[in-house]
Amino acid sequence: MAGNVDVMFDNLPSCINYIRAGRLKALAVTSLKRSPALPDLPTVAEAANLPGYEATAWFGIVGPAGMSPEIIAKENAVLVKAINSPTVRERYAAMGAEPVGNTPTQFSAYIKNEITKWSKVVKDSGAQVD
Repeated sequence: MAGNVDVMFDNLPSCINYIRAGRLKALAVTSLKRSPALPDLPTVAEAANLPGYEATAWFGIVGPAGMSPEIIAKENAVLVKAINSPTVRERYAAMGAEPVGNTPTQFSAYIKNEITKWSKVVKDSGAQVD
């Protein structure tokens, strides 16, 4: 906002108020579909003609290895109930976030898919740790 950065990738919850106030110019969202919070903002796939482009920020709660299935189920039920409450959904929507609230099995599969996807991107890029 001070004019020191030409371009950046950020997630909507941390910058949406600046976009709405005209202090940041958003070029596109990196999700597969447009954000309901900024419906006129195209996706990267649309704006840059990159079909299938997706690079989203996500957050989740995990526990230590060996957690009992009963505790996992109980905690998941509480979290899903909170995520599905109208107050939380409205708050998330205002920030441009889209809460999911899926099952532990679905979330585990999602994490594994993300690891596979980004491992390939790193490998294909040739990036290495020094």
